This record gives sequence, C-alpha cells and structure tokens, in this order.
Amino acid sequence: MIFIAFIWKLLTLKIGGLKVYENVMVPIAMGIFFGSFVHWFIIFPILFQFRFWGWTPLIKA
Repeated sequence: MIFIAFIWKLLTLKIGGLKVYENVMVPIAMGIFFGSFVHWFIIFPILFQFRFWGWTPLIKA
C-alpha cells in the first residue's frame, strides 16, 4: 500500500505539479488519515459495545 501511495504521489507531482499536490493530494491524505483515526478509535468501539453488550451499559451509567 505504501508503494502504491508513493507511485501515486510521483505521478501527481509529475503530471499536475506541486500546486496540485499541495491543494488536492495533501487534503485527501489528511482526510483519509483522520477519517480512519476517528473510525477505529471512536466509532468502532461504540459499535462494538452496542453489538456485544447492547444499550444496557449506557442506560446504567
């Protein structure tokens, strides 16, 4: 996956130039990073709790 991302970066720099890379690719990469971070550390634990324990721990809290 890292190799694919590196090739994607090189193609973007070669075809579009530095401005396209800064204005398009960096925000996409940051969105993917923060989106995965939010998913794995916030949304996934909540869904895991609902799946295995149901709503009961939230009601008792």
